[in-house]
Amino acid sequence: MVKEDAMGSAARRGAAAALAALGLLAPVGAAGRAVHDLCPGVRFVGADPGLNEVEKRLVCGDPDSEGWKRVSLPQAKGFLRAFLQRRGYGLATFQSEDRLLVVDIGTPTVVGKFTGSGIDGIFDLGKRSGFVGNLLTPALLDKAQKAVLWELQSRGYACPRVAVTGDARTGEVHVDVDPGGIYRFSEIPPAPIPGIDPAVLDRFRAFVYGKPFDIRLLSLTAERLKQEELFMNAAYEVACGTDGPRVTQHVVSAPPRLVTIGVGADTEGLVRGRARFQHSRIGYRASSAELELSASRLEQALSGSMRVYLRPADRLHLVPAAFLRREDDAPYSAAHAQASLGPAWTRDFSGFSLELRGGPAVEYFNTLTGLGPSRARWLGLQTRALARSHEHEYYQRDPRQGWSFTLETASRLAGAYSSISVHRLRLGAEALWNLGRFDPAVAIFAARGFLTTTWIAQPAAAFTRLPPSDRTFFGGEADLRGLGRKQLPGDRTGFLTAVYDGLELRAGELLPYNFQPLAFIDAAMGGVRDFHLDPDVYYSPGCGLRWPSPVGTFRLTLARGLAWRRGSLTAPPTPRWQFFLGYGKEF
Repeated sequence: MVKEDAMGSAARRGAAAALAALGLLAPVGAAGRAVHDLCPGVRFVGADPGLNEVEKRLVCGDPDSEGWKRVSLPQAKGFLRAFLQRRGYGLATFQSEDRLLVVDIGTPTVVGKFTGSGIDGIFDLGKRSGFVGNLLTPALLDKAQKAVLWELQSRGYACPRVAVTGDARTGEVHVDVDPGGIYRFSEIPPAPIPGIDPAVLDRFRAFVYGKPFDIRLLSLTAERLKQEELFMNAAYEVACGTDGPRVTQHVVSAPPRLVTIGVGADTEGLVRGRARFQHSRIGYRASSAELELSASRLEQALSGSMRVYLRPADRLHLVPAAFLRREDDAPYSAAHAQASLGPAWTRDFSGFSLELRGGPAVEYFNTLTGLGPSRARWLGLQTRALARSHEHEYYQRDPRQGWSFTLETASRLAGAYSSISVHRLRLGAEALWNLGRFDPAVAIFAARGFLTTTWIAQPAAAFTRLPPSDRTFFGGEADLRGLGRKQLPGDRTGFLTAVYDGLELRAGELLPYNFQPLAFIDAAMGGVRDFHLDPDVYYSPGCGLRWPSPVGTFRLTLARGLAWRRGSLTAPPTPRWQFFLGYGKEF
C-alpha cells in the first residue's frame, strides 16, 4: 500500500476536505468528472486509465511482497507518469496533499502533425503513415525514430542522427535529422564458421561493393542465408564511429540436417501436406541436398535435388535433380518422372539479381486419362533464366513493390532419344507498385502474365504424342480465377499457344485487423496451333480479400468467368461464379 500515517481513513477524509477547500476537488464534482480511488493514497480524477494488476501493485504496493508492501508518493508518481504516458495521457497533473496523491489524467493526446527538419530533398515524411491520428506515446516516438532511420539508411545514409520529440499540448511529433554523408559498401569481413570456408557467405551477398549503402540489402542477404537453412540466424550490425560505418556480420550455427513438416489447404487441392529433409552444409564448400515428399488431392510427388559448389565463393554450381509425380487434374491424369543435371549461376547487380540454369533432362510420361502419350520417354534440353528486382525479393512475404521476369525453354529432337521434335517457349512477368510509395502501403497495384507457345514438327500429332504438360490449360487461382482449375478449353485438348494477363488493385494497411480488400480482372487468349491465337478473349472480373494473419496469408476471391466471342471454334465456358480460398499463396 502507499505509505500513510496511523490516522488512516480519517486522514484521507481530512485531506480530501483540505483539497476541496483549496478548490481542487470542487470543480471536478461540478463538471461531473469521475473520481475514484485506485488504492488508499491514490485518487484518479477523470476516466479510468485501465491499469493492469502488475501496474497497480507497483503503484499501490503488494501486501504479499515483503520488500514492496509500501510505496512512497514520489515512487507512485513516477510509475503513474510512465503508465499514463504509455496510454497517451501526456498532460496528467499530480497534486500531493497530506499523503494523498490526486491524479488528474486529463485527456489523451492524439498526434495531429508529423514534421521534420534536415530531410528536405531526401524523402517525403508525409509518405510515412501510421502516426497522425494515433495516440502520442513513447512507443510511437520510438517507432517514428526507427522509421526515419530506415528511410535514411535505405538511401545511402548509413550513420544519420535522428532525434524525435513529441508535444503533448499541440499533438505535434517532430523529427530533427542530421543525415551525415552518403556511404558506399566496402568489404565486410565474414563471420568465422567452424568447418566452412568463410568465403561461402559471399554467394548470398545481395549488395555490390562500391554501390551506395542500403540497409535493405543487408537484411536481404541475411534472409537468404536463413532461407538456405545454412544458419539458424544471420544478421548485420552497423556501428558508426568517427571514421564512418563499420558493418559486422553475425551468424548462429545450427545442425546442418533439418526435417520440416508443413500442412496447408485451399479449395483446389483441399489439404496439402509436405515433409522435407535438408542437409545444408556438405563439406567445407557448403554444398546442399534436399529430399521432399508432398501430397494433395491433385498431386503426389517425391523430389530431390543438390547444389554442388566447385569453389566456396563461386556462384557457379551443378544442380542434379529428379522427381516422381502423379498428376490428377481435370483434363488428364498421368505419371511423370524426370532426372536432370546442369550448371546454374547467380549474380547480383545494382538493383536486381539474375539466375541462369540449364542442362539435359531425361523424362518419362504415361498418360492415364485424357489425351497424351502412353509410356513415352525422351531426352531434352531445358533452360531457365530469372531476373528479379531486390525490392521484389525483399517484400516477398508481403508483396508490394518490385518486378520479376522468367524465360523458360524446353527442346527435344527426333532421333535423339525422342520420337518427335518439340520446342517450347514460356515468358512470364510480374510487377507490383506501392501507389504513392507510402509506408505502410495504402494501395498496391499488381500485374502478372505469361506468353507461351509450343512448336511441334508434326502438328497432327500434337494432342496424342505431346504430353499435357507441354500444353496450356486455363482456369484456377493461377490465371483465370473465374473458372475452375484447368477448365478451359472445354474439350480438354489444351492450347499450344496462350497469353494471359491479370491486373489487381489491393488496399494496404487501412482497415482493422489488417483486412485488405481487392479487385481484379484476368484475361487470356489461346490457340490450338503454334504461334497463333484464336480470336476469342476469356476474362474474369472479381473481388476478394487478403488477410496477412500471424500464422500466414489467407486469400479469398470470387470471380465470374466470361468470354468475348469473336469466332473461335473452341466452345466458351458457361458463365458462372467461382470461389477460391487459399492459405499461404500470394498474387
